[in-house]
Amino acid sequence: MPMLDRLLRRQVRYIRLPTGRSDLADAVAHQVRRETGALLPPFAVHLPAPEALAGCWAIMREPAAGTTMSRATKEAVAATISTINECPYCVDVHTTTLYALTDSDTGTKVATGRDGEVTDPHLRRILAWAKATRSPGSPTLSDPPFPALAAAELVGTALGYHYINRMVSIFLPSSLLPNGALARGLKRLIGPAIRRRLLSSPRPGAALQHLPNVEGVNLDEFSWATTGSIIHGAFTRAAAIFDMLGAQALPAPVRELVTGHLAQWHGEHPPLSRQWVDDAVAEIGEPLRPAARFALLAALAPYQIDTQIVEEFRTASGWHNADERIVAAAAWSSFAAVRRINEWIWTPEA
Repeated sequence: MPMLDRLLRRQVRYIRLPTGRSDLADAVAHQVRRETGALLPPFAVHLPAPEALAGCWAIMREPAAGTTMSRATKEAVAATISTINECPYCVDVHTTTLYALTDSDTGTKVATGRDGEVTDPHLRRILAWAKATRSPGSPTLSDPPFPALAAAELVGTALGYHYINRMVSIFLPSSLLPNGALARGLKRLIGPAIRRRLLSSPRPGAALQHLPNVEGVNLDEFSWATTGSIIHGAFTRAAAIFDMLGAQALPAPVRELVTGHLAQWHGEHPPLSRQWVDDAVAEIGEPLRPAARFALLAALAPYQIDTQIVEEFRTASGWHNADERIVAAAAWSSFAAVRRINEWIWTPEA
């Protein structure tokens, strides 16, 4: 195992990453390392459930590999989504990338929530759109500042980060880097080192080889991407994987509880107290409550998950490999939230 991988694995919490892996996990991990330089922790946390790793990698990689919009624009969108989802780890990662691709002033403004001060007017409008993706009915969503041709990459990037922010908030620490001036200095130092890798041109579609061809998927669900396109294929086939994982990891009443609450959700952050989730899981039988509590939090407030929540789910799971179930449940729940956001994210007026 490369030394960088070993160092990064230490950031993972609540689960143990397997050392012996399946052929699928090895194949995806090899591609991640080749293109990013390491099996980065946001991907590594999926290793206990290899199909989740394949689905995650596809929805993250393919919008980034597109060539319609610049990588810098997509990284700025990723950082903005991470800000509204309160995922400081991902904000660190993507503002560090912005230091590599743009002037440091842009990265600093995005990192501190001052995207309205970004000097490039087109990028500023795109970031306002990204910020509105948790605000259904926003006029910004009905008048996106980019053409339909760019939607696959920008909407795909936004939805991908609505997914990965949740997984990171659960399984990784709150920050990649130390706080304050030291973090800003490190970002400036790291930036040039990763610039060459970021500006490489990965072949679009390469992640799809790890996904099954699935019959009967809803081809209209991700209508912002042209049916039959690479990004459309990544999302529809990943959705089928997450459905499979959810059916394996969570009983039907738990999944129904989560989707029912998501149907009433409009992007707001739940109260800081977890009383809301205790009230919600009171609707189902006591043996299912640990799974329901974990799944609801993963979808709506992943940053409220702690050791107690995870261990109660682990104890109640009954699986020989509880880590696989924990990751699969988190992946399904996170993507269930993505599907809800997908209902309102692309609503341009005719």
